[in-house]
Order: sequence, then structure tokens, then C-alpha cells
Amino acid sequence: MPLAPLYGTLGDIDGSINPSDHLRLVFQLNAPAIAEDGTVVNPAPAYVDTFTGASGAWEVFLRPTEGLAGNDGPVRYLVSIQRRVRGQDSFPTDLTRWRIRLPVGGGRIDDMVTILNGAGGIDWGVGPPPAGLRGVTYIDLADETDAGARIHRL
Repeated sequence: MPLAPLYGTLGDIDGSINPSDHLRLVFQLNAPAIAEDGTVVNPAPAYVDTFTGASGAWEVFLRPTEGLAGNDGPVRYLVSIQRRVRGQDSFPTDLTRWRIRLPVGGGRIDDMVTILNGAGGIDWGVGPPPAGLRGVTYIDLADETDAGARIHRL
């Protein structure tokens, strides 16, 4: 399956980006997955560390999440922001609560956020909620009794 573009901008609270901050975005699938073509997809992270000018524009090409089957519900990209510490090799991570659904055609990141995984967030899948999911409403789309979707408030 061809890769899909995901793009956006990264900036500080003043709207700019400082190259000396050595920022990078990290995209990682929330679980291993199997693609429709039988490929087992490793959830290794993809990094974006090149940003265009002061606008902080970026683009990355990733495998679309459409057609990926995980073992605990929908497969999504988790997003984090890392910043290199001056004089060290470490990259402390700022975790976001964003989960990105990436369609075959790709798109801008703000159009791809499916949930803010935390209080007030919504997630869905076929079967019971994944272990450890808290603070969200989970919709189980399995129709085992012809009664429709089951809703879990976690």
C-alpha cells in the first residue's frame, strides 16, 4: 500500500519555531497491526525533525491506518514532541493525548485527530475496551445481540 502524506506546522506559543530547540515529532502506531495485504506492521516510530523556515511546516509519509487490524481495537498513530537537551544526547518527551487516523489520501494533522485520549475523549472498536483505557467513553461496535453498539464509560 502506498504511503500517505501527513502534514502541519510546529511552533512555540508565539507561533514561531526556534531551530536551536532541536525539536522533533514522533509518530508511532499504538499497536502492531496486520495490513489487508497480509503484511505484519511493526509499530516502530517515524520521526520528523526537519521544519521549513520560521513557519515550522513539516510533512511525513506514513502507512495509512485504514485497512490495518490491531488486536485491541482501532490502530492509530500516537503523537509526541521531543526536544533535545543542550549538551546531552537525551530527548525528553512531551506526550500528547492525540490519536491520529490516517486515511489513504492523507491530510493535515488537525483533520486527522480522532480522540483526545483522556477525560471527555471517545474511542471505539469491535469488542470490549482495551485494557488500561481510562477517562473516555468507549463504543463497542460488536453487535452480538442485535441490540446495537454498547457504550462503556471508563
